[in-house]
Amino acid sequence: MLEQAEYRRQLKALSFETIWEQNGLDRDRLLQVCSNNDCMSIKIKPTNSRFPHPSPNRHRANLSHIDIKITYSRIYNEPVLYLRLWKSVPCSMSPDLEELSPYYPSDVYESLAIDKSQFTVELQHVECDAGANEVWYCVHPCDTQDRIGMLHREQYLSRWVSVYLLSWLPPAHRS
Repeated sequence: MLEQAEYRRQLKALSFETIWEQNGLDRDRLLQVCSNNDCMSIKIKPTNSRFPHPSPNRHRANLSHIDIKITYSRIYNEPVLYLRLWKSVPCSMSPDLEELSPYYPSDVYESLAIDKSQFTVELQHVECDAGANEVWYCVHPCDTQDRIGMLHREQYLSRWVSVYLLSWLPPAHRS
């Protein structure tokens, strides 16, 4: 359990770029990182090795990027991970152009290589800044404290990022 004031303090001090590089992740895949007192938003480019396309006999999804949101749950008193996948699709007005569309794969666990025995991922409506609802995948925060532990409370959020986010992101391709 992490109190909201402590979550905010740790979020402010969290350098996602440093964590990304320390864990051997390809810097070119990190497209954007933004944060405020309550939320960190990250945009990453997927790799083909970990985010495979469906089998050839099914529709190919051209996964463009993944939006990641780290926020705080006042109900669970824990950080929460939200994910939204985007794919490129031919533009309806001009087939030569592409536009982005939300992508909801039939098996998000397989698509993102998330361990189904460790995490519960479900679609949720999330209120955005403009007051409208958006649909995101939520990695449910149940059992967070058991996974993270309380021995190093001052590094709770960094440990949480390692368990909840970095565990399913593939490392950089090394030559």
